[in-house]
Amino acid sequence: QVMLSIPAAPRAATVLFSSFLLGALLAPAATAQGQSAAARDAEFVRGLAKDLRFVDLAQEETTRLAAKYKNSDSASDIALLDLDIKLIGAEILSNSEERRSLYLQALKKSGEIYEAYKGEAVGTQALETQAEAAFEFGEFLLDQLTVARQENPDQVKELEEQANTAFKAGVQACDGLMSALSDQKESDPQARFRHNWNWLRKGVLQRMHARAVPENREFLADSARVTLEEFIFEVGEHTALGLKGLFEYFQCTEVVGDLEGAAMEYGDVVEQILITVNDDTLEIPAATLQVLLDLAQEVYESTVRVLLEAGKADEAIAKAAEFKKLIESQKPKDVE
Repeated sequence: QVMLSIPAAPRAATVLFSSFLLGALLAPAATAQGQSAAARDAEFVRGLAKDLRFVDLAQEETTRLAAKYKNSDSASDIALLDLDIKLIGAEILSNSEERRSLYLQALKKSGEIYEAYKGEAVGTQALETQAEAAFEFGEFLLDQLTVARQENPDQVKELEEQANTAFKAGVQACDGLMSALSDQKESDPQARFRHNWNWLRKGVLQRMHARAVPENREFLADSARVTLEEFIFEVGEHTALGLKGLFEYFQCTEVVGDLEGAAMEYGDVVEQILITVNDDTLEIPAATLQVLLDLAQEVYESTVRVLLEAGKADEAIAKAAEFKKLIESQKPKDVE
């Protein structure tokens, strides 16, 4: 099997794979003609939010720009700017209520942009942002739920409802992206990566949803397993993406409460990673080798964590020592 050199997927929703490609394609024109007035305005407003942390001022300026460019070709760029500012605010503000509100606004706004520009690059970019926003918001809500279940039980129902909204929106966005990219993925490697990445992300979102909402946990975990199993079969279990998918698949066992079972399955993932790393018949790029070794470390850390949660401290300590010894013995010289 041909191994893919997998770049690290960006966490921040404002750094989009599709916008990177678009920027690369348009760079010569931008250099030759200079930035448009709308682009300069948008860059300034993003700086207000991201660099100076003036989120409220950036939102006010975005509203002004939306009116200014309402009937121009730049209207879609300003719509995406509005979405970016909401997400920047959700990521950097300290107030939990404000962050939740901005995440919800971002999910709604991305859906509106998609509907307005369906079939266009802007619509696809909005879907990319919606999927990433759902993931980020989901992680935030999972942390909030952990605290609320211990300290503020009255907040749990509202947080679970918001989790339902976020994860459903994210799964739908991934489905939309996979559909949009399906015709291109056979001939375009970048489209194939984006398609497969969103397939993987769909399964992860379903698993996160299962963790967030105990009432539907078994059903949601089973849905995640189905998605991830189909994904692994498609990309191959010995590819970097496939091994990542295998780890995500086995995390469903942890989500439903079988901690010892999860620890055993995580061991299977490490074994598969090391088999792949040491297969001399595979021409694995150095960058991909490092990705696989980083994944092995992530899996070992999860193994130690679930063993500790299961009350098996001695086994956890042994696993930590095993990892330190094993990973050093297996680490290829060209990535040291």
